Amino acid sequence: MDHADKDNNNVLSNTEIRTLVRDNTHWYERLIKSPDSVVQQVQQHCGLPLTYSNILKSSCFKHCGGLDGKRTIYNRICQP
Repeated sequence: MDHADKDNNNVLSNTEIRTLVRDNTHWYERLIKSPDSVVQQVQQHCGLPLTYSNILKSSCFKHCGGLDGKRTIYNRICQP
């Protein structure tokens, strides 16, 4: 939240999330998991705009740390 919130309003918009994904993934990772698909998944799991209270939901970022033990791009965008 601290690094991605460009307008310092404590809310991440879909545009800010896309930028966060683009800035923290390689081009080949974006072929598999596009910034738009990440925004869609955040919408489904957390809700948009993304706020601190949304992040605390048990369903939010449930893929952080990997899916079934496999590394995902969320390892980089979900850093504590």
